[in-house]
Amino acid sequence: MNSPCLIEFVEHSNSAAAASVAADEAATWLGICALSGGTSVALPGGRSARRMLQTLAAAPIAWNRITVTTTDERRVPADHRLSNMGNLRQAFGDLCGSRARFVCLDRNDVHEDVKLPFDLVVLGLGADGHIASLFPGSPIDSGPAAPLIEVTPDPIPIEAPVPRRSWSLSALASSQRTLLLGTGIAKRAAIDRALEGQDESPLRALFRRARGVITIHWAEA
Repeated sequence: MNSPCLIEFVEHSNSAAAASVAADEAATWLGICALSGGTSVALPGGRSARRMLQTLAAAPIAWNRITVTTTDERRVPADHRLSNMGNLRQAFGDLCGSRARFVCLDRNDVHEDVKLPFDLVVLGLGADGHIASLFPGSPIDSGPAAPLIEVTPDPIPIEAPVPRRSWSLSALASSQRTLLLGTGIAKRAAIDRALEGQDESPLRALFRRARGVITIHWAEA
């Protein structure tokens, strides 16, 4: 695939191993970035990422220099079970990472409170090749002055039937480092299709436009 970024693929024996390695990789990179001052990271808030988030939050790095936001957010109250920021804060708990500055995607202009481009983006993916709340067939980008977009997926996922707000493809693709986490055969197939250019999914668009390094951490189960 012709892409300006470097894409690495790492296969793990199981999802726990993938989460551990990805968390260590994220902590190392954020720790290095924080040595130079203010650092920003976008993290997934889905429950499938909890193991990785808890391991990352325990890392003894300069969290007081790091701004943490989510890759996307469901339009629900912060204490709702579907809230990505709510799930993220629960995962961080009272661990080292709780000293970070957290920014919720609850306003259209919240990008003014976050340093862009991100130093690190951590993404999950769907079997359809969606990332964050950027879905096939829905808008995935916006102008540079508005790096957040409003999304109502069609069809809307039955497990989370609510509108969302997401960082745009441009905002996500501009990160220096990106970690992509996936488990299962269906998600491996989505990765392979995107790498081989067999679809026009948001994941494929990320691979085409990313400028930094993308590391894919995948496990079958």
